[in-house]
Amino acid sequence: MEVRHERETRNLALDYAFGVSILGLIPIAGLLTLKLLIAIALIVRML
Repeated sequence: MEVRHERETRNLALDYAFGVSILGLIPIAGLLTLKLLIAIALIVRML
């Protein structure tokens, strides 16, 4: 059971990391503040 929980936790962290990195790669001018807020929200939610 512990291995399953650890795997789910690792996969969730990787999903959020990929999401934030993709969000950072979107080159839309003028949306830096919005992208940062979304990234912070994802990080806080992951915790």
